[in-house]
Amino acid sequence: MSESQSYNEIVMIALIFGAAFLGQQVPDDPPLLRKEANLTCADWANVANHYIAIGERKAVEELLDRTSDKPSRFAISNAHAARLCRLLYMPHPGNELRGPRVYDSWLPDGSTALDRWPEFPFAEQDGVWFWVGSRSPAGTTGTEEPVGDYVRYCEAHGVFRSQPLMVPSTAQAMKALEALLKSDRWDPKYGQRWKASAWFLRGQTEY
Repeated sequence: MSESQSYNEIVMIALIFGAAFLGQQVPDDPPLLRKEANLTCADWANVANHYIAIGERKAVEELLDRTSDKPSRFAISNAHAARLCRLLYMPHPGNELRGPRVYDSWLPDGSTALDRWPEFPFAEQDGVWFWVGSRSPAGTTGTEEPVGDYVRYCEAHGVFRSQPLMVPSTAQAMKALEALLKSDRWDPKYGQRWKASAWFLRGQTEY
């Protein structure tokens, strides 16, 4: 074997081991974890299940890191991280968990009756989770509740989930939506305003 051949083999081995080492140090995060717009019912469940699977401590660490000024891998918005926390925590028996204060103030029926929407900014129907909030309208000013503050609130009033959320099929999501639209959550004094929300919710079942 010539000197040049031996050198080339050494370089190739070094490159292979180097690539393997880098691959272990910088894991490839699923693109879904970065997505914040147009999530389906299955998307919300899958993202929540990622954090549920790694446990409360690591989940909180990741969410705080991804909303920091210098995230180690990629960034997500404070509002998105706070909304995810509402999926990750369940209220203690007899308690309620309010939604994060991130301007999700428009209920799908146009009312402010949060007692009808205890999971706000989500609605859970037959194990399927729908996002029923609304993003901050353009020009909204003010200070959002930091996700760290909301985590502390959830820790005090709730418990981190130990079991994954159901990831619904399209058929399951559509069936749950029909039940949700027929439920008594919709304030009758707002007439048919719920129909304006039906198209938005239905879009979360199409995948």
